[in-house]
Amino acid sequence: MMMPAKFERHFYRMATFWLGWALVLPATRMLWLEPNEPLWQGTWRILLVSLGTVSLLTSLVRAKVDK
Repeated sequence: MMMPAKFERHFYRMATFWLGWALVLPATRMLWLEPNEPLWQGTWRILLVSLGTVSLLTSLVRAKVDK
């Protein structure tokens, strides 16, 4: 059975929103706990924060476009 297009858009928007928070919160917490760590060692954390931020922004843009 096919999902209605409106439900599918909402599902993907919410999935990207929660994926963004799931990536941003733990990674930023780790960055705050180790402020003196060299940048090259914390690169993967910075990438997670960036990916999560992009995911959150994408969900917000989709919410504006879908209205």
